Amino acid sequence: MAWCYWPSLDSDYMFNFLNESLSFLGTGNRNVPGVTGLAGLLIRIVNIIVVLAFAISTLTLAFSFFGFVTSGGDPKAVEKYGKALTWSVIGIVLSGAVFGLKNILLGWLGIENIFL
Repeated sequence: MAWCYWPSLDSDYMFNFLNESLSFLGTGNRNVPGVTGLAGLLIRIVNIIVVLAFAISTLTLAFSFFGFVTSGGDPKAVEKYGKALTWSVIGIVLSGAVFGLKNILLGWLGIENIFL
């Protein structure tokens, strides 16, 4: 006696299930040519990663700048916060470069970008 529903696992059912499951992301309901389904999901994931990297780098820049200013001339602290400042700036530049390159690549492919 079956006590639970187990649908057939054909590809149409699985595709519809995944499409409905991911509909909260808006990947299947946008009328943007070429940016639906998996491509739209990947674009959104890259956007989220770039925004998070930029935000984390900016926060790290602020905290390391504060630490650098309040270090009181301690050579170890100045070196530590100086390196943190350098890597924070590198993170901001790299996240901006990735965002720009992604937009250039999507433009070359003729795909309209989806932001968060």
